[in-house]
Amino acid sequence: MLNKFTVADLPVHQLVSKHGAEHYSASQSLSDAAELTQLLVHREVILPGQRASAPHRHSHKEELFWVLSGIATLYCGQHNIAVSEGEFIGIKPGREYHFIANQGTEALIILSVGSHNQADVTEFAPLEMPAESAE
Repeated sequence: MLNKFTVADLPVHQLVSKHGAEHYSASQSLSDAAELTQLLVHREVILPGQRASAPHRHSHKEELFWVLSGIATLYCGQHNIAVSEGEFIGIKPGREYHFIANQGTEALIILSVGSHNQADVTEFAPLEMPAESAE
């Protein structure tokens, strides 16, 4: 049986750093609601000055970030790129450490899509990544 869902009805989970009190995005899991097991889909709201996660990289997980509203800054290695409303960017496994931040003045809303691979290992960066101007 197929079920239809409304994002506004999904629970919101505030993501918080494991190493401190930094608040990350407020996340809603579309894939959990639809009981999907091979695909991870989250709607994330990132407030100005916040980021979606700590700098990290995956061994097997593919990720795609689609900006629904606002402007995201994707930090990847020593580089960063602005991703505007309607644009998306993909990250392959094994790439440099990366994270998304909201450097704007309005809430940033993204759709985060990832493959669900049981063999995936998430590695977190040992130090903060430098913030450079967007390319």
